[in-house]
Amino acid sequence: MVWAVPLSNTLTITEYALVQFSAASESVNQAAGTFSIPVTLSNPSSSIVSVPFTLGGTSASGTDYSGISTSPLTFPTGTTTEYITGHTLSDPGANKTLTFTLGTLPAGFILGSPSVNTLTFLEYPLVQFSAGSEIINQTTSTFSIPVTLSHVTAVP
Repeated sequence: MVWAVPLSNTLTITEYALVQFSAASESVNQAAGTFSIPVTLSNPSSSIVSVPFTLGGTSASGTDYSGISTSPLTFPTGTTTEYITGHTLSDPGANKTLTFTLGTLPAGFILGSPSVNTLTFLEYPLVQFSAGSEIINQTTSTFSIPVTLSHVTAVP
């Protein structure tokens, strides 16, 4: 038997870390003021990890939300959870969505599941009296005080 060169081989075993959202969907009342979407690493990293993300959905910046965390989301050394945050803006109308999609990851990291998170802004109507005061005669047997909704809703 004749041995060919090379006579040795080096095997490097790499453990990939998963990057994913904690949940595939979440909801927030538009009047809440803020939201926070957790993104997780399956293992802490020995270096800083940058995770890019994109936005989509039916909501609009400046109308339904503002102040979204800048992409890429940065995980400091040793951390396993970071948050994409933003502010909700009260905007009468139908429920709207904001979709977060994780992007291309650095070497040593792979996308887990879920890699997309859909945040639903719940639009609750404003309920208010039509007028600030009413005057009736004490001899009146019935009266009504009008109350209005800011918009039609499916919420009971």
